[in-house]
Amino acid sequence: MKTLIKSLKKVISVVPKKASSAILGTILLNSDGENLEIAAVGNELSIKISLPYNNKLSCCLNGKLLFDFLRTANDVKLEQRERSLLVESNNSKIELPIYPSEEFPQFFEIEGDKISVYARDIKNAFRMVDFIPEREWYQDYKTSILLDYIHRFLRIVASDDHRLGVFGTMVEVEEKIDDRKVLISKDTALILEKILPDDGEINIYFAKNGLFFEDKDGGTMFAQSINGQFPDYEKVLPRDETTYCSFEVQREELIQSLSRVSLIADIATIKVEDKLEILGESEKGKIKEVVEIFDNKGNIESNYNVQYLLQPLSRIDNETVQVKFGSYKIISLNSKQYIYVLSPVEGEGKNA
Repeated sequence: MKTLIKSLKKVISVVPKKASSAILGTILLNSDGENLEIAAVGNELSIKISLPYNNKLSCCLNGKLLFDFLRTANDVKLEQRERSLLVESNNSKIELPIYPSEEFPQFFEIEGDKISVYARDIKNAFRMVDFIPEREWYQDYKTSILLDYIHRFLRIVASDDHRLGVFGTMVEVEEKIDDRKVLISKDTALILEKILPDDGEINIYFAKNGLFFEDKDGGTMFAQSINGQFPDYEKVLPRDETTYCSFEVQREELIQSLSRVSLIADIATIKVEDKLEILGESEKGKIKEVVEIFDNKGNIESNYNVQYLLQPLSRIDNETVQVKFGSYKIISLNSKQYIYVLSPVEGEGKNA
């Protein structure tokens, strides 16, 4: 029963809050007496999970109601009737209306070029690039996340008007496949981050209209692609030949200093000579932080949004972070698998 409840929790996360039809607001339960298939079809993400189950079922119903009942009940039995599903435990029972399973949309069959990657890498990648804005007020392709496969290497990329985040990881392939680029929405990535397993490998298939994700727990997800041309992010990635200031710093120390500056100012002046100074000023007061740095090369002074600097630092696991400044005073924070790029804020910083 725990496996069923866990699977239901994943499946109902895909059901649209405002479904275009009654059947799309339900989940599918389909069992032949040996295996149970649970499925939901969302606006951009669909999911199907298979698990062992010894009762026959074939219906569609409100998945959230079923989940909410099961998670608080013990020794539950499911019995399908002509127009309802009877869910009964030791001390309570509930009868839920059902729809015919034949009305439920057919789930896509897996197809496309296959790569294999660690689930934790994909989940970390989605977590590190979730800073892009909500799509209600922006063009779709500018609120999307790019999966960019280039010869056994996968990059997950997001960008807005000020920031760029790139997470990279090696992948396994059974045979050589062409380079591929696919855009998915931020909403889709956020759901995938929650429902993908925490460990083990997952298979990703580059299909015609999106991506299939296949995990070790019997789950298959299909994420529809978004049309549009993603910005050429490689142009702003740091390069040694265009770097005129760089250093390493203890991540936690930098976080603490920036956090204190954020109490006073939204914009900070970053000044690097033989040490790192972070300065802020507003009507609340003035503040100056001095942070020890290592392997310093070059000098810089420019203004940056404090919260935009803090955002990636709280999600990087490395003890130290390499900081680089390139053309137009663009700053990049670099860790083992992650690069975060931020444009300066001109003319708004004040020295303490």
